[in-house]
Amino acid sequence: MKLAHVLVGLSALLGIKRAVTLSQGGGARQELRYHVPNGQDAAAVLAAVREQGLSATIAIDGGYEDVVIACDPERQRERVRGILRNAPVGLAGKAVEGPPIVFADEDPMAK
Repeated sequence: MKLAHVLVGLSALLGIKRAVTLSQGGGARQELRYHVPNGQDAAAVLAAVREQGLSATIAIDGGYEDVVIACDPERQRERVRGILRNAPVGLAGKAVEGPPIVFADEDPMAK
C-alpha cells in the first residue's frame, strides 16, 4: 500500500513539473504558421480554421500576415492543409486556386 502512495505522489510531482515547464515556455510550441498569400484575406483563413474547431490567431511577421494555428504539427498537418486548401479568398469569396499550401516550417526560403 505504501508503494502505491509513493507511485501516485511521484506521478503527481512529474505532472506538476511538466505543467510548470510548459507554462514557462520550456516545451516545444505546438503550432503551424501559414503565410497568407497576397490577394487572400487572412480573416477568411482564420474563420475557416476556427470553424473546424482549431484555435488560431493572426500575427504579423516580417511583412507577412500569418495565421498561427495551435495544433500538433505531426498529427494534424494534413488536416490543416486541407482546411486551408478549401478556405475562401475573402469572407464572401471562393476557394483559393493556386500553389500548394506550404507552412512556414516547410518553406526552404525561410531557413
